[in-house]
Amino acid sequence: MFTNNYHGQQRPVRRRARDLAQNIEDAIVRLGVGAVLELCYTVELPNSIKVPQTFGKTRYWKHGLAVAILSRELGSKVLTDKEELDSCYLAGLVHDIGLLVYDYLVPEQFDQFLATTDFNDPDQPLEALEKNFFGISRSELGAAYLKEWWPVSPKIVEAT
Repeated sequence: MFTNNYHGQQRPVRRRARDLAQNIEDAIVRLGVGAVLELCYTVELPNSIKVPQTFGKTRYWKHGLAVAILSRELGSKVLTDKEELDSCYLAGLVHDIGLLVYDYLVPEQFDQFLATTDFNDPDQPLEALEKNFFGISRSELGAAYLKEWWPVSPKIVEAT
């Protein structure tokens, strides 16, 4: 049942057989491969790296999802190549994946970095702070991780 807000009435939702996908292939065709891939990335990437709960994994992935959506929207305004446009969403989603890799590989040092670093100092770029502390920036670490463990295009690796 649903409520018709305009009339305040409840009535059953009727579905036509032609509106329902009959199998997975039909659903993919109706949604589009790009939409299905974005859905898969959004659901599965957060589970691909196990990090301690203290890191704020939910906040990280909400940020990644927001950047992914914004990247796709901006890409649709300036890109004409379909392959590049399709890469925008995933590139936005994984742009900071190096943070998760820090937390997975060196959790104590990463916690120390977060606790002791002044992120508001405009004279210290974040990449320089990361390189000074870890010897590698999150961008470099994320790119190395994606290149080694994920079968993604070089453009997505470069976007981290």
